[in-house]
Amino acid sequence: MGIELPPAVTPVANYVPAVRSGNLVFLSGHGPFDESGAVITGKVGADLTAEQGYQAARRIAIGLLGSLKTVSTLKM
Repeated sequence: MGIELPPAVTPVANYVPAVRSGNLVFLSGHGPFDESGAVITGKVGADLTAEQGYQAARRIAIGLLGSLKTVSTLKM
């Protein structure tokens, strides 16, 4: 796929981004952050284009996979 997974997100409060319990993984604190670390806000169609919404969702998904990789044997 050619996607490099980032390291787990740095918590901005008192939580752990990824915890494994048996065959379950719990993920927390992943949001739509841009390259500078600012939160992407707005509603698709009103404040964001469909492409901007897609890119925000993609960044969240890649961040989730990066955190998942830290607590599992995820192979990409």
